[in-house]
Amino acid sequence: MDTFENYLREVHAKSYQGTDDSMPDAFEAWLAEKTVGDIIEYAEKMIASQNEKLEKLVKLSRHFACEATEELRKITEELRKIN
Repeated sequence: MDTFENYLREVHAKSYQGTDDSMPDAFEAWLAEKTVGDIIEYAEKMIASQNEKLEKLVKLSRHFACEATEELRKITEELRKIN
């Protein structure tokens, strides 16, 4: 998973309109202007985003587990026919 700092850098980058060379300093200035409430809000947004990603991964994992179970069942049936 990504760090909170990287998440904040991405948020800043979306609205940044300067040069690449001055971006790190601009990020620090942008961050210094944020209130505790702003930071909490960004943290909640990051958590929500991470939760959505995790839910998608869980769904994919369940899907592939079901497919694998079905394939194992088919292989088992074929092996029983051979024996």
